[in-house]
Amino acid sequence: MLKEHIARLPDQRPEAQIFPYKSDIWLKKAFKRAEARTGVHVTPQVLRVRFSDMMGYYEIPDRYVNIMQGRAPRSPLSIAKLRKLWEKA
Repeated sequence: MLKEHIARLPDQRPEAQIFPYKSDIWLKKAFKRAEARTGVHVTPQVLRVRFSDMMGYYEIPDRYVNIMQGRAPRSPLSIAKLRKLWEKA
């Protein structure tokens, strides 16, 4: 599903954002609506922490988890290396 989403993006450069939203207001509203319906308070930070915990449980290296959470290195060399790893996967 993620590969299909990425294939539809207009900007195919490796350093381009996967989810290119200009604001997070829509996300905050969505979480508030979900909380109102379910009574469960969840934030993006809670989801990131849970995701990191689960990746640690499955022994995924921290550097890959950081990349998946948007904390990728910005140097051209690192971006090229990440692109090769992505294409290999």
